[in-house]
This record gives sequence, structure tokens and C-alpha cells, in this order.
Amino acid sequence: MLVEELPPEHLLLTNFFTGLKKDIDSIGKEYNQVIMFGIDKSLTSRVRIEKYAAKEGTRCASKLDLDKMSESIKSAGVQVVISERPTAYLCNEAYWHVLNKFSGTCE
Repeated sequence: MLVEELPPEHLLLTNFFTGLKKDIDSIGKEYNQVIMFGIDKSLTSRVRIEKYAAKEGTRCASKLDLDKMSESIKSAGVQVVISERPTAYLCNEAYWHVLNKFSGTCE
């Protein structure tokens, strides 16, 4: 349902590890934002915003103001949690590649 609400000029990423980086590498400058959705069946009544992506002992974070984003979502009546523990699945992999492509802060 969320994807159906996006503007028509959107790009959908491959939903498997081997094609994901290639898809992200192909994102051109014509896109001015990246919105990523993942599914966690344990989250039925709230949204989780991931603060970090982690891979091979390195953590990267978005430069976005996640607290401000969280407050905006809460004002729409949706419960939000900001997670500081990245998952180890496809969402983390996608987030990792996006943060590296678009200058996330890595430590």
C-alpha cells in the first residue's frame, strides 16, 4: 500500500542480496530522496526507524534528523521507535549500501 502512494517516478530495488548493490549503484542524480521500507512481522502497531546499518564490524548512520522524522510520524498518530540495533537481513544490506553511496557517517 505504501509503494502505491509514491509518485510514479520511483525505482524499486531488487529483493535479493545479489542484485541489491547493483540496483543501488544505478540510482542516478535525478533522484533527490531515497525512501526504504522493510517488513518486520513483529511490528504490527508501530514503525521502526533504523539509526544504523552495520556490516563487517563497521556501523554507518544517516545524517537525517531521525528525532524530527519520528515526531512527524507520531503527529500522524503512528507509534515510532528509533532502533540502534541493525538487523542482519536484506533491509540492513540495502541501508548499508545507500548510506555508503550517499555519504552516511561511518565509524
